[in-house]
Amino acid sequence: MPKWDYKQLKPSDLRNATGERLADAKNIISTVLSVKGKRTVENTLEPLNDMYVRLYNMSYRISNIQHLHPAKSMRAMAEKCDQEIDSFYFQLSLNRDLFEAEKLVDFSGADAGTKRLMEKSLLGYKRNGIDRDDKTRGTILELGVELSKLGSEFDRNYAEAVNTVAVGDASELDGVPESVIGRLGRGKDGSIIITTNYPDCLPVMEFCKNERVRKELYRASNTLAPENEAVLRNILVKRLQKARILGYENWAEYEAETKMSGSAGNIADFIDFLDTSTRRSAKKERKLILRHMAQKGVKKDSISSWNSMYFMEAVKREIFDFDSNVVMEYFSYGQVKQGILSVYGDLFGIEFIPNSDISVWHRSVECYDVLEGTEIIGRIYLDMHPRNGKYKHAACGTLVPGIKDKQIPEVVLMCNFPGERKSDLGLMQFGQVKTFFHEFGHLLHNVFAGKQKWVSYSGISTQRDFVETPSQLLEEWLGDPQVLRRIGKHYETGEPIPEELAEKLSRIKEFGKVLHVRRQAFLATVAFRMHTHPDPANLDFAKLWEEIYSEHLEGTHMWTSWTHLYGYSSNYYTYMWSLVIAKDLMTGFNPENLMDKDIAHRYRKTVLEPGGSLDAADLVSNFLWRPYSFKAFSKWLKK
Repeated sequence: MPKWDYKQLKPSDLRNATGERLADAKNIISTVLSVKGKRTVENTLEPLNDMYVRLYNMSYRISNIQHLHPAKSMRAMAEKCDQEIDSFYFQLSLNRDLFEAEKLVDFSGADAGTKRLMEKSLLGYKRNGIDRDDKTRGTILELGVELSKLGSEFDRNYAEAVNTVAVGDASELDGVPESVIGRLGRGKDGSIIITTNYPDCLPVMEFCKNERVRKELYRASNTLAPENEAVLRNILVKRLQKARILGYENWAEYEAETKMSGSAGNIADFIDFLDTSTRRSAKKERKLILRHMAQKGVKKDSISSWNSMYFMEAVKREIFDFDSNVVMEYFSYGQVKQGILSVYGDLFGIEFIPNSDISVWHRSVECYDVLEGTEIIGRIYLDMHPRNGKYKHAACGTLVPGIKDKQIPEVVLMCNFPGERKSDLGLMQFGQVKTFFHEFGHLLHNVFAGKQKWVSYSGISTQRDFVETPSQLLEEWLGDPQVLRRIGKHYETGEPIPEELAEKLSRIKEFGKVLHVRRQAFLATVAFRMHTHPDPANLDFAKLWEEIYSEHLEGTHMWTSWTHLYGYSSNYYTYMWSLVIAKDLMTGFNPENLMDKDIAHRYRKTVLEPGGSLDAADLVSNFLWRPYSFKAFSKWLKK
């Protein structure tokens, strides 16, 4: 096992350490299988748990290197090692001897959590085809390995893809803040270069008055990694093949079995609920936006994709007398970071202490120890700025799973915000602040759920359609003007954002919410239909997209850069499902005092700390003292 000194770490270290760790795991399995006599939790489940802890300690770090390390050679080796480890996991899931050994474990006297662990484990074996003949299990194993490789290829192709749009001079970027234009690259001919990376692309799409530039940039952003279309098709074909071998009609049905939704039919019904409950209100929002744009001389019959962000921003200025350019001055990256650490620290009674002694993979990465009193309960890493080859979206990943009395959780936040260079003021759009706040919620969920005995319960290991709920809930705090004043401070004077502006921002946060829900419902529909299509080998992606989304720009292919299609597969509906649950959980808080520490503490204990040790429905009912409901979400939509 290498010392995680990233300055010294070489590709060969990863290869050797992976081989050593897999050999170690095989020895543990041999020891477990050689047990004679009565099988117990102590001689069977605990050694296997220790094995998985050691494997995860390796595989999580390998995955981190694959997505974040600046050296391409390291990322390439990490990808190979990751696939080797994945192949081993698939072999374990189809190991009949191991399955039979676990079935024989005596659970008399075991606690409820351990019994539940065994139930989930045996179900997992069944869902992976443990009861099939050798030939069929061999086919399932091959499919699993191939899907892992395809997923890595899809992610790599997108991570390494960057398109650019060049404009002659700053006059073509009228409306874009000077702080943004100043950080854009320059061509040899003096032109201004806009990349498709988020810090460049998003503010231009939101503020640029020149529709031609917006359209070119939208096209550039949605024609990345064209080679991924073949990769995606292969993924869909193999997923369907695996699902049918296991006795399911399609991949969506297979995936839904272990989710809160329970079935593909329930997912379809939920998406239909989103559609029918937002259709009328969405028309009103569109008409309002188009009417105000017409008053400004921009007459359109619909809101094209490349116009949506700009139109929304323009209408905010018109209706709310709200200027996002001014707001950005209160959200420099460094100040936002300190504000978020302060708010979350106060809310949950913890501290974030910088730790400069820990080796990191890039000079921009920051490390903090998370303290509760004098106890270190976790360690977090902030990798927050874009660079070549890095993961391009925003996400939270585990480095080390937390295990009670053995190891603290270590978690990394990976985002792509401005502010790394000294010449860059790092002024953030409010949407980026929201993303930061959301992803930090995932990070803390991982930390708080890091005192589990069983590694499969540690961290964000809840049912997939609940996993976004805690972070979506915490976004509500950004609707509190007092919280905003703690996060937003002027980049020059340090003065808190004025109360009047914070109040406006709180109100504006709700503007366009119905169109946002419909956008999410559209994406959920696309993901669902791709994974329920009876013949993905001949699926026309563009036709499917156009059937569902009338504003599709011909020639673009957003699906080749939509990494959720691999990571979430048919489960993209989870973002809205989780939001439904988040709105319901919000009824358990005091709207007049969101910083109420007693309620936050009870929420942490009942919802966050259990990790995956309880079903999501039980987590919710333990906090609300009742089953979850759609009422709060429906009420929110109608406001």
